[in-house]
Amino acid sequence: MFLPLLRKTHNSRIVNVGSKAGKLAMRGIGFYSVSKFGIRGFCDFLRSELEPYNINVSIIEPSTYLTQMGDIETTIEKLKATWQETPEKLREDLTETNLKRFTKILKELCKTVNPNVQDVIDAMIHGVTSYHPKSCYSVSSLKFALFFYFLEKLPLDIRAMFINDESLSYAKMFK
Repeated sequence: MFLPLLRKTHNSRIVNVGSKAGKLAMRGIGFYSVSKFGIRGFCDFLRSELEPYNINVSIIEPSTYLTQMGDIETTIEKLKATWQETPEKLREDLTETNLKRFTKILKELCKTVNPNVQDVIDAMIHGVTSYHPKSCYSVSSLKFALFFYFLEKLPLDIRAMFINDESLSYAKMFK
Protein backbone atom coordinates (compact mmCIF):
# COMPACT_ATOMS: atom_id res chain seq x y z
CA MET A 1 0.00 0.00 0.00
CA PHE A 2 2.91 2.36 0.65
CA LEU A 3 4.82 1.70 -2.57
CA PRO A 4 2.76 4.09 -4.74
CA LEU A 5 3.35 6.84 -2.18
CA LEU A 6 7.07 6.04 -1.97
CA ARG A 7 7.35 6.10 -5.79
CA LYS A 8 5.84 9.60 -5.86
CA THR A 9 8.11 10.95 -3.12
CA HIS A 10 11.64 12.06 -4.03
CA ASN A 11 14.44 10.07 -2.36
CA SER A 12 12.11 7.69 -0.51
CA ARG A 13 13.50 5.00 1.71
CA ILE A 14 12.65 1.84 3.57
CA VAL A 15 14.65 0.99 6.69
CA ASN A 16 14.38 -2.42 8.33
CA VAL A 17 16.13 -3.72 11.42
CA GLY A 18 17.78 -7.11 11.22
CA SER A 19 20.68 -8.46 13.23
CA LYS A 20 24.21 -9.78 12.93
CA ALA A 21 22.50 -13.14 13.46
CA GLY A 22 21.09 -12.69 9.95
CA LYS A 23 24.53 -13.30 8.52
CA LEU A 24 25.77 -16.06 10.79
CA ALA A 25 23.60 -18.73 12.39
CA MET A 26 24.80 -20.01 15.74
CA ARG A 27 23.70 -23.01 17.77
CA GLY A 28 20.98 -22.13 20.21
CA ILE A 29 19.63 -19.11 18.34
CA GLY A 30 18.77 -20.76 15.03
CA PHE A 31 15.10 -19.77 15.13
CA TYR A 32 16.13 -16.15 15.67
CA SER A 33 18.75 -16.32 12.90
CA VAL A 34 16.20 -17.69 10.41
CA SER A 35 13.95 -14.67 10.94
CA LYS A 36 16.92 -12.29 10.54
CA PHE A 37 18.17 -14.09 7.40
CA GLY A 38 14.64 -13.51 6.07
CA ILE A 39 14.76 -9.79 6.78
CA ARG A 40 18.15 -9.56 5.08
CA GLY A 41 16.85 -11.40 2.00
CA PHE A 42 13.71 -9.26 1.93
CA CYS A 43 15.81 -6.06 2.00
CA ASP A 44 18.08 -7.35 -0.78
CA PHE A 45 15.04 -8.23 -2.89
CA LEU A 46 13.36 -4.86 -2.25
CA ARG A 47 16.57 -2.97 -2.99
CA SER A 48 16.90 -4.56 -6.44
CA GLU A 49 13.19 -4.23 -7.25
CA LEU A 50 12.86 -0.62 -6.11
CA GLU A 51 16.15 0.78 -7.43
CA PRO A 52 14.53 1.93 -10.71
CA TYR A 53 12.17 4.10 -8.63
CA ASN A 54 15.01 5.68 -6.63
CA ILE A 55 13.70 4.14 -3.41
CA ASN A 56 16.55 3.44 -1.02
CA VAL A 57 16.34 0.27 1.08
CA SER A 58 18.54 -0.05 4.15
CA ILE A 59 18.99 -2.71 6.77
CA ILE A 60 20.36 -2.02 10.22
CA GLU A 61 22.25 -4.98 11.66
CA PRO A 62 23.04 -4.45 15.33
CA SER A 63 24.97 -6.90 17.45
CA THR A 64 23.73 -7.46 20.99
CA TYR A 65 22.11 -4.36 22.48
CA LEU A 66 19.84 -3.99 25.46
CA THR A 67 16.30 -4.87 24.39
CA GLN A 68 13.60 -7.04 25.85
CA MET A 69 15.58 -10.02 24.57
CA GLY A 70 18.37 -8.93 26.91
CA ASP A 71 16.10 -9.50 29.91
CA ILE A 72 17.48 -12.96 30.61
CA GLU A 73 15.13 -13.83 33.46
CA THR A 74 11.99 -13.15 31.41
CA THR A 75 13.46 -14.97 28.41
CA ILE A 76 14.31 -18.05 30.48
CA GLU A 77 10.86 -18.01 32.13
CA LYS A 78 9.26 -17.98 28.65
CA LEU A 79 11.59 -20.75 27.52
CA LYS A 80 10.66 -22.94 30.50
CA ALA A 81 6.95 -22.27 29.97
CA THR A 82 7.27 -23.25 26.31
CA TRP A 83 9.19 -26.37 27.33
CA GLN A 84 6.36 -27.39 29.67
CA GLU A 85 3.80 -26.89 26.86
CA THR A 86 5.86 -29.00 24.44
CA PRO A 87 4.46 -32.51 23.89
CA GLU A 88 6.22 -35.10 26.07
CA LYS A 89 7.50 -37.14 23.11
CA LEU A 90 9.18 -34.07 21.63
CA ARG A 91 10.72 -33.16 25.02
CA GLU A 92 12.17 -36.68 25.20
CA ASP A 93 13.70 -36.25 21.74
CA LEU A 94 15.08 -32.80 22.53
CA THR A 95 16.29 -33.86 26.00
CA GLU A 96 16.64 -31.87 29.16
CA THR A 97 20.40 -31.61 28.45
CA ASN A 98 19.72 -29.60 25.29
CA LEU A 99 17.38 -27.30 27.22
CA LYS A 100 20.13 -26.66 29.79
CA ARG A 101 22.72 -26.09 27.03
CA PHE A 102 20.42 -23.62 25.28
CA THR A 103 19.76 -21.79 28.56
CA LYS A 104 23.53 -21.54 29.09
CA ILE A 105 24.00 -20.11 25.58
CA LEU A 106 21.28 -17.51 26.21
CA LYS A 107 22.91 -16.47 29.48
CA GLU A 108 26.30 -16.11 27.77
CA LEU A 109 24.85 -14.06 24.93
CA CYS A 110 22.99 -11.79 27.36
CA LYS A 111 26.29 -11.03 29.13
CA THR A 112 27.50 -9.37 25.91
CA VAL A 113 24.60 -6.92 25.77
CA ASN A 114 25.60 -3.32 25.15
CA PRO A 115 23.37 -1.03 27.24
CA ASN A 116 24.04 2.02 25.04
CA VAL A 117 21.62 1.81 22.11
CA GLN A 118 22.59 5.26 20.83
CA ASP A 119 24.69 3.77 17.99
CA VAL A 120 21.63 1.87 16.77
CA ILE A 121 19.46 4.98 17.04
CA ASP A 122 22.08 7.00 15.12
CA ALA A 123 22.08 4.40 12.34
CA MET A 124 18.28 4.56 12.17
CA ILE A 125 18.34 8.36 11.98
CA HIS A 126 21.00 8.27 9.24
CA GLY A 127 19.02 5.66 7.30
CA VAL A 128 15.89 7.81 7.43
CA THR A 129 17.36 11.30 6.98
CA SER A 130 20.55 10.98 4.93
CA TYR A 131 20.44 11.98 1.29
CA HIS A 132 22.60 8.92 0.50
CA PRO A 133 21.71 6.24 3.05
CA LYS A 134 23.81 3.09 3.25
CA SER A 135 22.34 -0.19 2.13
CA CYS A 136 23.58 -1.83 5.32
CA TYR A 137 24.39 -0.35 8.71
CA SER A 138 26.50 -2.75 10.73
CA VAL A 139 26.29 -1.57 14.34
CA SER A 140 28.54 -3.18 16.93
CA SER A 141 31.64 -2.81 19.02
CA LEU A 142 34.97 -3.18 17.26
CA LYS A 143 35.57 -6.57 18.95
CA PHE A 144 32.19 -7.87 17.84
CA ALA A 145 32.67 -6.54 14.30
CA LEU A 146 36.09 -8.19 13.98
CA PHE A 147 34.78 -11.46 15.43
CA PHE A 148 31.97 -11.61 12.88
CA TYR A 149 34.19 -10.46 10.02
CA PHE A 150 36.66 -13.28 10.55
CA LEU A 151 33.96 -15.88 11.22
CA GLU A 152 32.25 -14.98 7.94
CA LYS A 153 35.53 -15.56 6.07
CA LEU A 154 36.07 -19.07 7.46
CA PRO A 155 35.06 -22.13 5.44
CA LEU A 156 31.67 -23.37 6.68
CA ASP A 157 33.02 -26.55 8.29
CA ILE A 158 35.66 -24.69 10.29
CA ARG A 159 33.21 -21.93 11.19
CA ALA A 160 30.72 -24.52 12.48
CA MET A 161 33.38 -26.15 14.67
CA PHE A 162 34.34 -22.78 16.12
CA ILE A 163 30.89 -21.35 16.86
CA ASN A 164 29.48 -24.65 18.12
CA ASP A 165 32.32 -25.22 20.59
CA GLU A 166 30.55 -25.17 23.93
CA SER A 167 33.76 -24.26 25.74
CA LEU A 168 33.63 -20.80 24.14
CA SER A 169 32.48 -18.03 26.39
CA TYR A 170 30.83 -15.33 24.29
CA ALA A 171 30.88 -13.01 27.26
CA LYS A 172 34.68 -13.25 27.56
CA MET A 173 35.17 -12.57 23.85
CA PHE A 174 33.21 -9.34 23.85
CA LYS A 175 34.03 -7.74 27.20
